[in-house]
Order: sequence, then structure tokens, then C-alpha cells
Amino acid sequence: MDVTLARVLFVHSMLTNPRLALGPFFWPIGRFVGDPRSRSVDTYLSLRNVLPDRYPMTDLSINEVLDAENFLGRLIDYGIMLPRLQAVYEFAADDLAEPRLRDFIENGSPTYAWPYDRRDAWQQRKHRRLGAFLTRLTAPAA
Repeated sequence: MDVTLARVLFVHSMLTNPRLALGPFFWPIGRFVGDPRSRSVDTYLSLRNVLPDRYPMTDLSINEVLDAENFLGRLIDYGIMLPRLQAVYEFAADDLAEPRLRDFIENGSPTYAWPYDRRDAWQQRKHRRLGAFLTRLTAPAA
């Protein structure tokens, strides 16, 4: 799923380019919260409670899967990760010497598993104000 790849690349950027991932104020904690041995990254990357038991997902919509995700994970997705996701993918493509990663994002919307015209799953429907607050809090310096 797009969310899995996006989260892995976001955590990668927390470790290797924390200013990109967390902005000018919170970057110092990037290597700590992005450490694969820490509980924080385990919680964030864990999708075990929402990933379907079988594929293809014919009986679930992507919105139903995402709505079942934990609150904190989705808040980080929408408020912190998504606003910088295009830059995260481009950074990862260069850093990992894997230019094909650029094929999995279009105009800031992941397109690995879902086509660009289905990007509505990446529009925050709940807790928009909190997501917007996190976006402002972690925005790059002007």
C-alpha cells in the first residue's frame, strides 16, 4: 500500500535528513524517533491492525482501511508527512540511488498502489485543524 512505502521513506528521512522530515524546530529529535529500535517508530510503522487478511481488497475501500488506522499514525501522515512527501520521495530516490521511487509519487500524492486520480484517500477528513496545526508547527523556515 502507498501508506506503507510513504511511511518507510518518511522514517528514512527522519534518520538521514531530519530537517526535511520534521522542520527547523523538531529536527533534533528525528534520529531518536526514527530509530527502528524505538517504540515510536514501531508504533508509527505498524499497520498490523488495519491491513486486510487477504488481497485483493474487494470488500474494503481504501478509506475504510485508512479510517481503521490508529489516530496518531494518521495525524502524523496528514499533518507532518504528507505536506513534504514529494520532497521525501525525491530525497529518498537520490539518497538510496533508486530513481524509480519518483515513479511512485505525483504532485505530492503517492501512486505506488493507487493511481493519481484516486488521491482522495490522502485528503484528511477528520481532525483537520489538528493536522493543519502540526503542518504549521513543522513547516520549513521561510
